[in-house]
Amino acid sequence: MNWKANPPLVLAFGVPASWIESKEGISVEGFPTEYGNVSYILKGDAKQTTLDFNNDFRLQPKKLILKTSGKRPIAQVMLNGKEINTYSDGEVSFLANKGRLIIEYK
Repeated sequence: MNWKANPPLVLAFGVPASWIESKEGISVEGFPTEYGNVSYILKGDAKQTTLDFNNDFRLQPKKLILKTSGKRPIAQVMLNGKEINTYSDGEVSFLANKGRLIIEYK
């Protein structure tokens, strides 16, 4: 499958860190995309960011990308209880339709 036919889906791009780090975080429910509906809750603080997601895709994206501020180095990323290493200090990429992503910072 080529990149143009199946590009990644970027979550929470451009959302200010202050919104994510607020008590409520941010919540998106049933947001339509070319792949299907996206639903997630994104919360965080200086030590970690948590993404709880449950997406209803009719077409699977090549990958999902969660952008981070890049200001804090990432120490570890867990996806549904398993460590993953598909990240840089500016983003985490993963492939799952539902679950929990936890980003821990140094």
